[in-house]
Amino acid sequence: MTVEWTGETFKVVWVVAGTVYVGTGIGNKDFIAVSYRVGDHTGLALYGKTDDGWRGIWTYADGTKIGTEEWTEQ
Repeated sequence: MTVEWTGETFKVVWVVAGTVYVGTGIGNKDFIAVSYRVGDHTGLALYGKTDDGWRGIWTYADGTKIGTEEWTEQ
């Protein structure tokens, strides 16, 4: 995944098992919130800074469960 500053927001791109997810994020050095789309699905993710990256939760619009993930800075 990549995070790129785009002015006051940033662009987040994930590639998971060949599927590309593209999102727009807001936040600061401690947290980032990202709205993203893949196909007809819209999702929301929230990440908090850890010692070596970011830890977060995510869901799709109309979702009833959340997923988790961690990003490690390279």
